[in-house]
Amino acid sequence: MNLKFYLHLHTLLNQDQSSREVRRAFALSTPNLPKDTIGMLRSWYEAHRHLSDEREAEKIGSYLYWSTLVLVVLSFLFGLFSGMALLHYNGSEPVNLIYYLAMVVALPLFTMFLALLSMFRANRQRSTLIHISPAYWMERLWALLFGKGRKIGEIRLSPLVANWIIIRRSQWIALSFSVGLWVALIAMVVTKDIAFAWSTTLAITPEAFHRFLSWIALPWRSWLPEALPSVALVAQSHYFHLGGALSPTMVAHASMLGEWWKFLAMATLCYAIGLRIVMIVIAEWGYRRAMRQAILSLEGVKGLLRDMQEPLITTKTSGSEPL
Repeated sequence: MNLKFYLHLHTLLNQDQSSREVRRAFALSTPNLPKDTIGMLRSWYEAHRHLSDEREAEKIGSYLYWSTLVLVVLSFLFGLFSGMALLHYNGSEPVNLIYYLAMVVALPLFTMFLALLSMFRANRQRSTLIHISPAYWMERLWALLFGKGRKIGEIRLSPLVANWIIIRRSQWIALSFSVGLWVALIAMVVTKDIAFAWSTTLAITPEAFHRFLSWIALPWRSWLPEALPSVALVAQSHYFHLGGALSPTMVAHASMLGEWWKFLAMATLCYAIGLRIVMIVIAEWGYRRAMRQAILSLEGVKGLLRDMQEPLITTKTSGSEPL
């Protein structure tokens, strides 16, 4: 089930003028007709699609596909350049890894929480959580700039399908952004000698910060312990801006400061990419479920299924009735 089938079936049902007898005859004459309703509709559609004009439906499906692809590519580039900016090392001050951690752990967890809430409210026509999604407004901007999407309003999508399209697209865009961040991290580590450090105004001791990092590293610390910074590395990486210069101790242990990239890479893979893939799987399941409901709710579908499934009983008399 996909959007293209939904649009094509909608167009065909609006143009179909077949009688009950013709529909029942089709069901009886079709070998191996599927027993499930969606399968029956697909078989009927494939046998009659040549009778309808599918050009408008093709345009809409093509527009949604290419607009999503462009938004995903732009999101990847935005993530790539954002990662390069966050990891920029000027040689005088270390890179504060707190900002990068916020982008690959805190922000993905927050947006995935909002996405889960949106999924529970997806059957509402006006869902605030869905319409504040960046994917929603990026698509609107795309349509405004290039004059696309005017024909979409001619085929009314159910609010459930429209909302799940936005939810699913949002997850793909977020995944593309996270992949861009991860590529930027690997590229910067390979091409530059980066010194990582952590600095915050909050009164956090290295021991407390290490415990926090251990919780973040819970998914991989048992089988990849080298990707969890040691207490010594956390202590050596604590950077204070007061004075505007690196401490002699930090300079002496500069070679250690680059070891943070393993932890940052695993945090990105686990939270920003791995969990997002799980969200995409959930979004795909919800989208297919919503699409099934929308297809069965199309005007004319119930009548078509009834005509194909119910036996057709006709009667005739052998002569005229006496007066």
